[in-house]
Amino acid sequence: MSLMAKEVLDATGGLPVYAGWVVALAITPDGEVVEYDWDGKSIQSVQGGWRTFALRRAARRFDVLRSLEPRKPDSAVDCRACGGRGVVTMGGLSLDCGVCWGGGWIP
Repeated sequence: MSLMAKEVLDATGGLPVYAGWVVALAITPDGEVVEYDWDGKSIQSVQGGWRTFALRRAARRFDVLRSLEPRKPDSAVDCRACGGRGVVTMGGLSLDCGVCWGGGWIP
């Protein structure tokens, strides 16, 4: 485990699933998605797109959490930004799509 992941785990008590420049996301044992601010060392609950993103990351990384992956509604349409793949490629890097939160679809 990296030092950054350990810091998030120690601070939140949750499973680290994303580490960005400003914040990290973790899923607590009771299923809450929290944001950990690297500089301010503050923790707050997360909703909306960032919550969806964290659940997707956890489900795709850990088989035991596969049930957390948000289900695509029948009315959803493929994301035009990533062509329905959930990732965009820039300069040879594959990055999660910021339009659909890495899902490949828009509800």
